[in-house]
Amino acid sequence: TSFSVKNVNVSPPTCENDETVVITDSGVSANISEIIPRNESGEHDIIFSYSPENPLIEEVKVYNWHSKYTFYERFRIDAERYYDFKGVECQPVKYFSYMPGYMQMSSKQREWYFYWRDCVRNGRYIPTDSSYVLLYIYEIINLPTRVPAKEGLELLCRIWENYRASYTKLDNYMAEWVCDYCLINNLSLPFERIAVFLDKAAMAASLSQFYIQCDEDNMYACILMEKYSSYRWRQGKYIDSENRQLFEEHIKKGFVYGVARMSESDGRFDGKSGRLVKKNTVRDAFGGALCAYAIKKRLSVDYYTIENVRDIGFIVTDMVRYCENRVRAYLGIRPRLSIQNLTEYQKKILDEYFDKWLPVAEIKRKSRGYEEETEPNRPFKVSFERARQIEESSWEVTERLVEETDEDFLDTDETEAKKEETSIESKTLDVAKEALVCIAKGDKKGFEALADECYMMPETLAECVNELCYEIVGDIGIEERNGGYMIISDYRQEILQWLRI
Repeated sequence: TSFSVKNVNVSPPTCENDETVVITDSGVSANISEIIPRNESGEHDIIFSYSPENPLIEEVKVYNWHSKYTFYERFRIDAERYYDFKGVECQPVKYFSYMPGYMQMSSKQREWYFYWRDCVRNGRYIPTDSSYVLLYIYEIINLPTRVPAKEGLELLCRIWENYRASYTKLDNYMAEWVCDYCLINNLSLPFERIAVFLDKAAMAASLSQFYIQCDEDNMYACILMEKYSSYRWRQGKYIDSENRQLFEEHIKKGFVYGVARMSESDGRFDGKSGRLVKKNTVRDAFGGALCAYAIKKRLSVDYYTIENVRDIGFIVTDMVRYCENRVRAYLGIRPRLSIQNLTEYQKKILDEYFDKWLPVAEIKRKSRGYEEETEPNRPFKVSFERARQIEESSWEVTERLVEETDEDFLDTDETEAKKEETSIESKTLDVAKEALVCIAKGDKKGFEALADECYMMPETLAECVNELCYEIVGDIGIEERNGGYMIISDYRQEILQWLRI
């Protein structure tokens, strides 16, 4: 396979520290000359190198795989043979395999796979078993001559986007495989495609810098935000497809502005202080995936990170939350995230940005139902005529309310329906509260048993819990972690007080 590579010259920022840390997939440090493959002449068997558009990654070197193996060649041959098969609509057939392949499947399973694959190729993401999903991912990875790199990346991201909710482990796999696919093919990540779950991808990836979008001038601030903020704003309830770009732009720019201004008096925010360091990692491409020898590559990546900064996590988290509050205010959204760790000076700095770039926030707040403040020196005058008009108006409203109430009593069916709806909401609230108690106590089995009892997916029950948390703290209160759910640390005390445990 040949690659067309355009070298991009990116001037690296000035760093006092320039380290080379090589870590293999097993996590064991090694000498770079020992783990980079060599050809028959004893030279490092490099295919090409380049500088990506992402300024956090200075250079990528792509090497041939260091040893030949043949046990996945049969899969490549079969994938090539079945690539053009067309599916016929049929009923789904269950299929599970740790390493799915065509020869393992029955004729009925293959029929369903080809039909499902056709649906995905045409933008229809119908439910199917995870092994079918993995099989198609392996096809895309192993057939670069049939699937052009850009088309393959689009397919991988679409599959990831549409099946990650059904298969919770998909984030862990795809965060690594999409990264490898892009690095091998010198492709830029389509951030807009995975914007909704970008936080999850960055947390799951071993090279999280690949999933950070920034400019060369704000590298330190962006790493600071992604590394130290415990608040994942991209998953917020009030962020949708219509306003996501507004949140994305101004939360990030507001934070970057705040870091630049705070660096004038606080060295922890100063990116020129030597905390920005360059490191190297060597990774085996497509680890854990079914990957033929000709496709398998070894990657050497020079990237930028920052050394540990002490006692800054709470401040960084509240900076992000404060920026979101300002965007919410601009959109007229009433709930506000609690801010506990910012000084008035730090808030004023962030306000400088938003007062300039979102100047109509006050107007929009008033137009969306916010209470208007009383002018401090406004004279108060008594008007008997105005008092009489208010009294007459109030009696008219009272009469209408009485009439509507009488009509409600006459409509027995509607009244019963409202009672039933209220009862259902009450039951859902009780279940959500019980589930929240399980999460608070770390009772994962109890949470899963409750979901089964209520005929819910665990993800659905978690959404109900977060709806309850909105009533408690005005924000999502739990997040998925280590295969279960945990209360977000910022809200733990408040939620436990509400639960009285």
